[in-house]
Amino acid sequence: MRGRGELPKARSILIMDNLHAQTTDEFKEYLAKHCNSLAWYGPSECTDEMDIWLEQSHNLERWETASLTASDRRVLITQWMGAAMARLNRQQTYRYRIFEKCGMAMTVDGSGDDRITLEGLDKPYTFANDEDSSSDDEQGRWRM
Repeated sequence: MRGRGELPKARSILIMDNLHAQTTDEFKEYLAKHCNSLAWYGPSECTDEMDIWLEQSHNLERWETASLTASDRRVLITQWMGAAMARLNRQQTYRYRIFEKCGMAMTVDGSGDDRITLEGLDKPYTFANDEDSSSDDEQGRWRM
């Protein structure tokens, strides 16, 4: 058990919206140094959806006074995740596009490769085919 004023041994994640003051390097460094926490920002334009729970009953008061027990938080997060999964499951086209976009819906014949749109690469990504296979390709390594 840690004493008052001691940093937790395990690093925690602080989930928040994209308010400018919370996105500055100074704020993130403070969280890391003084709170042993990593800042994680929810998607832009989602604050209203996140506020729905806070606007119900006495939830805002419970949140601000830190009166949510660990058990309450676990149940709440489980409910939020369940609601998010239910919403995602209703969007079949979107779900398929996620798999398609990152290449997880690749076909053996290469049809649909034009729909793969990998992000964050320095140069275009090429896929191996029967005509240009090499020893690296045979070992299961993809080429860039």
